[in-house]
Amino acid sequence: MKSTVSPEDVLEIIKRHQRWLQRKPGGVRANLSNIDAKGMELQKADLQRASLSGIDLQSSNLRGANLSSADLFTANLAMSNLEDADVTNADLRGAELYKARLTRAKMKGADLRGGAMMKNGAFENFKKANLRDAEMENLSAPNANFEGANLSGAQLTGADLSGAKLRGTNFENANLKGANLKNASLEGANLKGANLEGANLDSANLTDASVDGASFDSASLQNAATRGTDLTESILTNAVQEAQASPKPDMQQILSEHELWITSQGGTGRQAVLDGMDLSYLDLREVDLSGASLKGVKLLGATLTNAKLTMADLSSASLEGAHLNGCNLEGTRLERADLTRADMREVKLGPVELRDSKGGLLGRKWPAKLQGATLLGTNLECADLTMADFSDVDLSSANLDGTCLQKSTDASE
Repeated sequence: MKSTVSPEDVLEIIKRHQRWLQRKPGGVRANLSNIDAKGMELQKADLQRASLSGIDLQSSNLRGANLSSADLFTANLAMSNLEDADVTNADLRGAELYKARLTRAKMKGADLRGGAMMKNGAFENFKKANLRDAEMENLSAPNANFEGANLSGAQLTGADLSGAKLRGTNFENANLKGANLKNASLEGANLKGANLEGANLDSANLTDASVDGASFDSASLQNAATRGTDLTESILTNAVQEAQASPKPDMQQILSEHELWITSQGGTGRQAVLDGMDLSYLDLREVDLSGASLKGVKLLGATLTNAKLTMADLSSASLEGAHLNGCNLEGTRLERADLTRADMREVKLGPVELRDSKGGLLGRKWPAKLQGATLLGTNLECADLTMADFSDVDLSSANLDGTCLQKSTDASE
């Protein structure tokens, strides 16, 4: 049961919070978690970085409020007015936003995945973020995470969702007219009956999406991935599409040249540079791509069992469902990589000893980096995570049985 706090007390807490933000005497960070604050008048309130998890702000006025980096985990904002609000980088996992007004709101980097509250040491009552019938015209939410959220019937005309994570999101009958969905991940999304007239879907990933009855009239779908997506029941009038998928690179040649590059320490051969390429579902088990550049590469469902990727750059890579069991990822860069449901049993994510040009040890270590990576349902059983940087990573649904989580302070920056 939520506790009740008077409007006067809430305003006093916000006042002290303002002093805390300004680092003035008497300042205290606002903690309004799990309170009943329905119908509050908080127009233009400054609640950035406030703790508001589980708060009930149903039917409240938060127009123009600053909620950037606030903790709104499983908060109830149904039917609230958030027009022009700043919700940048806010934690809205499992939040209730039914019929909320988010017109022109700023939601860059916001997290609206599902969430569950902890009780008696266990997670329970898993909830999907609900934005059904929300008003979100001209919303600014590039790189936001709406995975699995319910946006059915939402008004998203002119919204900026470029680069957003929208895997499994429900957009049924939503209005996305003129929306920017460039580079967005829409794998398995429900777009049935959605209006995408004039939308920009260039390089978006629509793999296995449901699009029956959706209108792509005058939309741009250049370089969009549509594997497993049946567009025959969609309206494609004047839509701009790429007819052929990009060919797969000659991996055997690339691997041979990369091996020479490794063994000769860069003297001969050529470093493998596969940035942004689609290598989904390829069998790359036991390959040696140590030091390779794989930024933004697509390796959906790929098999990399026992592969060697030491010091490789896989930042922003798509590795959903990839088989990485037994893989050597020591010192590897995986910032912002999507490892949803990846098999990472017994992987090595420890540090690499740095050496000089003659092979001598420098006394420093280079850790694996996973800042901002997505690890929903990832299997890390018996993995070596020594010194790995997991800042801004939600590990609550990952399997960490038997993992080595030893930390150290001598990691190289």
